[in-house]
Parts: sequence; C-alpha cells; structure tokens
Amino acid sequence: GDVKLALRKKRAPWDIKGMLEDEKDRNKELKKDLIAKEEQEKAKDVLLKHLEEQMAQRQLLEDSRIAEGIHKATAEFLQELESANIEKDRLSIEVAEKATEIRNLTQSITNLQTNLIQK
Repeated sequence: GDVKLALRKKRAPWDIKGMLEDEKDRNKELKKDLIAKEEQEKAKDVLLKHLEEQMAQRQLLEDSRIAEGIHKATAEFLQELESANIEKDRLSIEVAEKATEIRNLTQSITNLQTNLIQK
C-alpha cells in the first residue's frame, strides 16, 4: 500500500492511464480491507454467539442447582414434619393413657369415699 502510494505521487498530471491504474490498485486495497473487516465482524459475531451460549449454559446450571437445593430442603422439611407428626401421635396416645389413669384413679377415690361413707 505505502509503496504504491509513493509511486502514485510521482506520476505526471497527464499520465491518466497511470492514475487509473493507481485508482484500481487503491480500490483493490479498499476491497481487501473491507473483506478483512467483514471477516472480523463475522468472527466477532461467532464469538459473541458462543459467549451467549456459555452464559445460557451457566444460567441453566445455576437454575438446576437452585432447583436441586429447593428440592433437597423440601424433602428435609417433609421428613421433619413427618417426624413431628409421629411424635405428636405418640404424645396424643400418652395423654390419652394418662387421662384413662386419672379417670381410673378418680373412680377409685370415689369408690373409697363411698365405702367410707357407708361404714
């Protein structure tokens, strides 16, 4: 490019053929530059698309990790709830047994009082 530019400057004003050749050469150089720029743009687009895909993959991975965490926490919570329900049932049975004992004791006391009164 620079060598041809130097040659172009030395042409005489009446060397129209030479000037046209210089113009053609300059157009060829501009076309090459344009093609190179277009290829750079294509490469940038490909890279950008690749980066977007990577970001999407990362987001999917993050979403699946979050979902997995929620699933695990829910399973643990349900397990604790089940254990709490089992404990509540056990305590309910215990309370019912104690209530029966109290009724039996109350009945025994009533029977003793009735026996004492009768004597």
